[in-house]
Amino acid sequence: MEKVKFKENIKKLTSSRKRIAVTSLVSIALILAIFASPLFAVLPPQYLYGSITVTSNPNGATIALQTPDGMYVGPMQSTPYTFTNITPGWSTVTLSMGGYQDWTTQVYVRAGENEYVYGSLTPTYNPNATGSITVTSQPTGAIIQLITPAGLYVGPSLKTPYTYTNVPVGISSVTISMNGYHDWSSNIKVTPGQNAVVNAILTPIETKGAIYITSSPSGANIGLDGQWWGTFRTTPDTITDLTPGHHVVQIAMDGYQTWSTTIDVDAGETTYVQATLIPEDLHGSLSIYSDPLGATVSIQTANGMYVGETIRTPYLLDRIETGYCTLTFYKDGYESLTKRVFVKADGVTYVDATLKPILFK
Repeated sequence: MEKVKFKENIKKLTSSRKRIAVTSLVSIALILAIFASPLFAVLPPQYLYGSITVTSNPNGATIALQTPDGMYVGPMQSTPYTFTNITPGWSTVTLSMGGYQDWTTQVYVRAGENEYVYGSLTPTYNPNATGSITVTSQPTGAIIQLITPAGLYVGPSLKTPYTYTNVPVGISSVTISMNGYHDWSSNIKVTPGQNAVVNAILTPIETKGAIYITSSPSGANIGLDGQWWGTFRTTPDTITDLTPGHHVVQIAMDGYQTWSTTIDVDAGETTYVQATLIPEDLHGSLSIYSDPLGATVSIQTANGMYVGETIRTPYLLDRIETGYCTLTFYKDGYESLTKRVFVKADGVTYVDATLKPILFK
């Protein structure tokens, strides 16, 4: 008997737990239903839809709009115009206008954003609609080439100034050429019954070059290809109207050695020349020392390789041309070492070289 009561109590307890579990699941479902409602149910309309602003050249074109919801239905609109409450996604915009080709494009609309569409309309070619083009140039007398929507103008060679009549409506291309000048080209739009004006300012083709010459010190006389101008042409100065090719530039100044170089001149370009003048007939001294002593030294002076008795450190060379010198030190068992120094006039320039032993492995 007690066993039967025990089993009945167990069944009641199990049934009670099942009811509690079901009740809990229902409560959770209700909570989720409340808080997981679609976000767009509480968003303002401007965040659910987008908009499209449509403009064109020229204005006044009729707009046809195909949205993800279908063809836009409403009053006929023309550019410029902004469509609102557009469902996000791809929309198709078509512009129409009398005398122009239809223009179509697609635009992707995002929620809460405005998209911009601009259509440049192309006139419809009408062989019966014509205008005129007046072509002028500076200087005058340039040859004109005209390509119209009907093709290349065929006729006698014409020069500026000239007015073409009965030019088909649309975009024409004008090219103007003249000896000694760069060609000039432009597109021009012809409208029915109107005269379009083209004025070309031609740019001369450069056939000469120039040289800009400076020196240190300045005020030196300039010579070019053997021609000298004396004090009428001194540094710094620019020599213009030069034939392209090789030219020899010379710079002279009292108390300094004459400086010379060969340069290339290009048409339409300016070549720059900088001369550093060296005082003439001036010498300096070199005090040469090395560690260890007894190194043999070769010297490359501003005027060439030094030729004389063998130089071994320490050594004082009391007469050497001013300017840059390159000294190379040699000694058995040591790496050679090269130094470059500037020899000053009427003074002693000191050169000290520390040689590195050659390490044998």
